[in-house]
Amino acid sequence: MKKEYIRKAAEHFLIQPLPKGWDKLNMSEQDEFIKENIWQPFEEWDANEVWEQVEDLAKSFQEVDEAAVDRVLGRMVRNLNKK
Repeated sequence: MKKEYIRKAAEHFLIQPLPKGWDKLNMSEQDEFIKENIWQPFEEWDANEVWEQVEDLAKSFQEVDEAAVDRVLGRMVRNLNKK
């Protein structure tokens, strides 16, 4: 999964965006960042629960993005075939 989807999804659960290079942090450092920056409605959740939600939302972003690209490419092919 692309890092940009994960960063965007994390914004829905955290008060601060994931730092640049977040993917280079070890798991403990990532979890600590989550714990320090968790948005209030999720503050009772542990870091793993937040990560699961971030990954699920990021996957949804990716699926929507890919579907949009597929639709555009499909239109382009149909238009080329009409000529």
